Parts: sequence; structure tokens; C-alpha cells
Amino acid sequence: MQILVKDIFRLQSLHKARLIAGKDGVYRPVSGATILEMTEMDRDNATELLEFSLKAQEVMITALYNVKNSPEKQCDVIRILNNLHAAGLIVFYYGLVVSRFDERVLSLCDELRFPLIVLDYSESKNVAYADVLNEIYSLRRHGNDTRFRAAVNGMWQIRQDGGSVRDALCRIASPGRLDIAVIDIASRHVLCTTLSTEAVERFAAEALGVLPISTPSFELSLRGVKYYGQRHYTDYLGTSILLICQPAEKAPDTEMVFSCAKLCVDFWRRELVLTRGDSLINAIIQGNLQQAQSDLDYYRKPEGGWWHFLICDARLSDGGPLHGVKSQLRGEDISYVAGHFERLHLILFQRQLDEGILDALVEEGVQAVPDVQLCYAAGLNDEDDMFRLLRFAAENYGAVCALFQNRRIIGRFELLAAESCARACGEESAWYDAQRLLQPLIEYDKKRSGLLLETLQIFLIDCDRSYRRTSELMFIHQNTIQYRVRKAVELLGTSFEQTASLAEIYRALCIYRQNIQKLAFKSI
Repeated sequence: MQILVKDIFRLQSLHKARLIAGKDGVYRPVSGATILEMTEMDRDNATELLEFSLKAQEVMITALYNVKNSPEKQCDVIRILNNLHAAGLIVFYYGLVVSRFDERVLSLCDELRFPLIVLDYSESKNVAYADVLNEIYSLRRHGNDTRFRAAVNGMWQIRQDGGSVRDALCRIASPGRLDIAVIDIASRHVLCTTLSTEAVERFAAEALGVLPISTPSFELSLRGVKYYGQRHYTDYLGTSILLICQPAEKAPDTEMVFSCAKLCVDFWRRELVLTRGDSLINAIIQGNLQQAQSDLDYYRKPEGGWWHFLICDARLSDGGPLHGVKSQLRGEDISYVAGHFERLHLILFQRQLDEGILDALVEEGVQAVPDVQLCYAAGLNDEDDMFRLLRFAAENYGAVCALFQNRRIIGRFELLAAESCARACGEESAWYDAQRLLQPLIEYDKKRSGLLLETLQIFLIDCDRSYRRTSELMFIHQNTIQYRVRKAVELLGTSFEQTASLAEIYRALCIYRQNIQKLAFKSI
């Protein structure tokens, strides 16, 4: 079946492309694609060189950088391409290199029925020339293969229905009764696979370290299992695609399966890039900030913005509290880091502050999962501060959750308070200072079996001075809470109207609670 210009818009790399002129040319056949930076056609034998470079019915991929400010020269390019029977022109970085096409260019394309396709810079920053080239040639190579077209159509349908890359790989692997694994060459991490969890662990332990995954292609038998591998680059990833054939099965149609698997990787490459978060997260936590800064390049927004991160315990949740935030970010086309550290789920992203959209999603996610606590640091404008605070929160997650034991969401300033408290707890003088400041409450509770200290801790640390919330947590009437707080303030000889005293009391309560928890843990 012949590939037409209209067909290439279904490719993942071109799903945000726009046909802005020459709409009547969408039925032009496509034989392939060529990448070439266009220049003035009347200089240095440019026309002759173009004739050698471009085959009939190929799509030209370019940014028109050398003629970006000249509608006349852009028209010259289009006329010559049309005379050479090109299928059309795909212009990258539209809005950045060519800011806007002149009406003369658009009219010429309409007149010649020459498709002019643009990839807006703001919408397609992560699409590379090679992505378009590879996908067009994969589509073209098997254009007359009904199995390939069925597989591609199946992938498009799976993606449209919100399916995962694993769903698509299973569809590709099923007819041949084999397994497929996609390996990140840099980290030797299994990005996605049709293998079961147990089989992945066995594969990683027994075979992954031996297979030559960095070579362009290989065929190898290991313990009776046949491995076929091909290297494939897409976007930010260098991957090795493995076909794993069990002893009882015959050799698969490797060319066909590899072509489908490569397209699958290209379709879901954004999601696969996100799985590299483990290496970035671990670089931050291990203090390898040079590596972290380098890995962060893909996720960093050129226009800047605030950094945010969320952490929750994987033992209490499969990451459910983070799903709504991830969906919102995908909807806004924001790249995010998703990774793990020991038992923790983490996501990290750069985004402008909003009017509570993410806050509401975080709150909704937490409420849906009983007992889970979530660290949510929003609005960090310095990457070094973000690295430091994320590292502290991940390494001390248990202690932070214990300190803020009655909070479901632990925010940025709670984390800063916990960090300050952790430093102070290492100083014996800070512990004594906290005890001295709170001594009137300690003595009062001892003599009267009272709960002034506990009430004040919950009131200030956990409930942001909310009498209603404190009464709910302690199952006591609000009037009782108000009496205890007034009595505690009276014994401390201060007023919460005084900012300095409130800050010192809050800090002392945090240090006291954390040290009491440590002492209780040691006594077990």
C-alpha cells in the first residue's frame, strides 16, 4: 500500500505538526525523507547539489535557517523542490527560526499544491530531525506489508486508548511467542518489557550484564535462550531492543519485529525518557550534582520556572497520590522526572505556580489512599536548594513523617523546618535549650497528668493553629483545646501575637518531639 503525505501525520513525531499550506497536495506519494539545511538556490551550485541529495517523492526536512528572513528565497526553494517532485516540506522550529511565513509563500504552496508542514517550536521542542526521518522510513519500508500496517494501526489505537508501551510490545510479541525488552544503554536499566516481574529479575541477574547491548546489532545464545539485539536512538534515549526467543520457539521475523518495536519505542519515547528518573534521582541523593545537572537538561524549561517535587512511600501506595499530578503535567506538555529511591516514589518537575490546581490534585490523591503521607515541596526557584531539600527529604523521609505525624501533606516550609530541626538535634545545646524553654509545660503536665505540651505540639506543628482541626485529632471539644492553649501560653509567659516567640516555641516543640521520638526508639 502506498504511503501518502496525509499518512505521515499519524506518526508520533508529527502528531503535533500543522499543514499550513498546499492542502490539496496531501495525496502526494512519499518514498522517504531527506534532511538538508536549505540555502540560497542561486549560490555555490546549490540547485545541483539539491538534485543529487533529493530523490523523487521524498519529504524535505529543514529549518530554512539560511533563508529564514527572505520570503523570496523561501519561494525559490519551494519552486525547485516542486520541480524535483518532492513530496513536501517539513519545517522545524517554526516560530523560532522562521517566525512566520509570508503570505506569498503560503499562496505559492497552495498554487503548486505543495504541502508545507510546520513543527511549532513551542509544541515540539523534544522532536528531533532523526525522529521524523526514522519513522517515515519505518513506515515506508513495510508499507506493503499487511502485518506491519496492522501492527502500526494497533499501536496507534493502543496509544489513542491510553494504553501503555508494554501493551503495545505484548501485541507485537504475541504472534511469535517471544519476549521483547528495551534497555537504556547508558544505565543498563530495563525501560520496558513483556517479561514478567520474576523473569525481569532473572534476566537482569543472569543475562543483562553479559549481552553486548551497546553494539549496533548482535545475535547470541545464552543458556539455550536466543537473544537478538539492535541499537536504536530516539530523542534523549540510546536504547538496545532485545528479542528473547525461548529454546522451543523458532527464530522470529527479526526485521519485521525490530521495525515494529522501534516504532513502538518512538511512539512512547516521552514515557520512556521519564523512566530514566531513577538515575537522576539517585545522582541527586548521592550528591553527584554535576551528573544531576547534566541529566536535568532534558526536563529544564528554557523560559525557567519554579521547581516542585513530590515523594510518597511505595509500601503504602503504588504511586496513586501522584497519578493526578502526572496526568495534569502530561496535559500541559510538561516533562517530569519519575523515579524511585529505595522504598519511595518521587517526581520532580519545573512549572509556573498556579492558583491551586496542583494543590487540589495532591489533596485529592492523598485523600484517596488511607494512611499515606506525601512530601510536596512547591515553589523552589534555585536548583541547588531544590537538590539539597530533595536529598534531605528522601534520606530522612521516615523522620520527617514522624515529626509531622498528623499531616497528610508535608510542604516545603515543613521540610525546611525539619531540616533545621535535624541540624539542631545533632547539637546537645539545642536539645537543652528546647527543654529549658518548654520546662513550665513539662512540669505542669507531670504534676497534673496534663496534656498541655502534647496539645501545643499538635496545635502548632500539625494543625497550623486550627482549633477545629486540633479538636478533631485529639477527639476533644474545641473549648478544651482553647483552654489548654491559653494555659500553655500563660505558663510560657508570652503571646502568639509576637512573631519571634511563636517562631522559637515552634522550633523548640519540633526539636523536643523529634528527640523524644529518638529516645523512645532507642529504648525499644
